[in-house]
Amino acid sequence: MAKVRQLGGTIRLRRIQSQIAAAVATAFIAAHTACAAPLRSDVPLWPSGGDNVWPQSITSKDELGFTSIVGVGDWRLHYADCEGDGDDCFTWLRIGFFSVIDGGFTVGEARTRKGLDDAISEPAFFVALPKLDRSDGAKVFVLQIGFRAGSRYLLLRGHGKPLYKQFDVLDGSCEGAGATAWSSLGYRERRAPEHGFFRTDYCAVRTVNGLERLAVKALSPKPEQTMEFVGAADEAKPGAEPPARK
Repeated sequence: MAKVRQLGGTIRLRRIQSQIAAAVATAFIAAHTACAAPLRSDVPLWPSGGDNVWPQSITSKDELGFTSIVGVGDWRLHYADCEGDGDDCFTWLRIGFFSVIDGGFTVGEARTRKGLDDAISEPAFFVALPKLDRSDGAKVFVLQIGFRAGSRYLLLRGHGKPLYKQFDVLDGSCEGAGATAWSSLGYRERRAPEHGFFRTDYCAVRTVNGLERLAVKALSPKPEQTMEFVGAADEAKPGAEPPARK
């Protein structure tokens, strides 16, 4: 950090301006973070597998492994209100298999694709919500990330058939939902006192039924984000140009 000897109003003002700029940048990044979507549960809603939970096991005398209905590799989330191909418009996720023994996915998150190489990954499941299948063929899924100390979720809407490579990311907030909603609907808004630019609000869900009710509420025709598969993780080479957004 550069040292400044002169003291005075001008330098002090510059420091204040720098602090404000840094705070605004921090707030923007916090608002554009995929896995910080305000939707959480105190314990995982899906602690194990099932017919609607992926990856699913392949067991035969010749094969042992897992299959997926989503692309395994790097995904890019784009924010609908952000124009251009700069890093500020995107968040990157890397989805991989946890192990051939235990099953499950891993999910890492970073601001750039290169950053995924150093991202800390968490266990995850990809879950279909068949009760919410739409007449136009659209299907609703959740990506459950993390197990210990609770899980966080992305609500996703997919079109077409597996292997899915693009989703609409739905708004998982439940602003204004109080204790009554917690009892009757299975979700409620949680919020701590405001602390500058740091957000404390999130939507807490306690049952699968509550999450499904919230997903119905979130099914707006125009999503805030889209999530698209870019390619396998080993295709991310240092210095390579990011793929053009479709």
